Amino acid sequence: MTEKSIQDNASYRQLSFPYIYGENIEHIYTNVTVTIERITPEVAEKMLKANIDNRKMSREPLAQAIENDEWKLNGATIVFDDHGILRDGQHRLYACIRTGVPIDTFVVRGVSHDAQITMDTGIKRSLKDYLEMNRYKNVSTVGAVGMGLLYLDTFGTEASFNRQSANLFTVKGCFDFVQSQYDSRIEPLVHPVMLVRSRFGNVTQSRMLGIVFDQFRKAGDDNLQEFVGQLCGKRKACVSVGLLNNKLSEIVKKTKGTGVKPNQRYVAALIVKTWNAYMRGDDIKQLKFMQGGVNQEKFPEIFLGYE
Repeated sequence: MTEKSIQDNASYRQLSFPYIYGENIEHIYTNVTVTIERITPEVAEKMLKANIDNRKMSREPLAQAIENDEWKLNGATIVFDDHGILRDGQHRLYACIRTGVPIDTFVVRGVSHDAQITMDTGIKRSLKDYLEMNRYKNVSTVGAVGMGLLYLDTFGTEASFNRQSANLFTVKGCFDFVQSQYDSRIEPLVHPVMLVRSRFGNVTQSRMLGIVFDQFRKAGDDNLQEFVGQLCGKRKACVSVGLLNNKLSEIVKKTKGTGVKPNQRYVAALIVKTWNAYMRGDDIKQLKFMQGGVNQEKFPEIFLGYE
């Protein structure tokens, strides 16, 4: 939400800073303190000595966020209980040490030792949440396509199909990428991706289609629209696209309701092979892609037309 939209909001205009509406009950929690502190790597090491009986560390993109200067004083807290044991904030402290960059944060001390079970049990905001909050439409598709293009730009066409973990990038980094690429690359792909997904829902993922179709667009939007139109039955299909249509429909029938997701590299290779035939004006007699074994195939190069 932009600064202007906040100011224009009728409910917001009725508020008055500092928005303190709840009853002040500090007198009940006399042992609890809240301070804003700059935590250096040296201080973080001292704090982590009190890290007892915490959850296992998981892979999170906090270090990357700090390195990218995305860290903000956002109200999140590092929490110590009334025995001086660290109860929340270990990932932030380790990230501070790994990067060697100080972080500014709230530090809470003195909460009850049995309060830890209530920490971090809420739902974290996702890329989809931030897209909705900023008034984007078709946020699931926009987010998936945007992530696909981020993987594509980072790892290349083929390798991007094997990347699964969203923890490779920060949510802010993903959102900034979507904002920067939306008009030029993402928005033009939303409709064709949604068309194909509606026809082959449990076979083609939006992220994979975004990666492939982004490359196809280099041959021109008309070519992409014609190809997708044939694939989705909007236009009469040539022999090659008709063969792909039958192949994907067959995979849909085999996998529907089974919980098995087709290998996206395999599906993408079939689509690329068909695209290449369509662009060359050729007819495919047999559509297959050997991923392993003696006759293992290399992922096909995308043909964009003759110079």
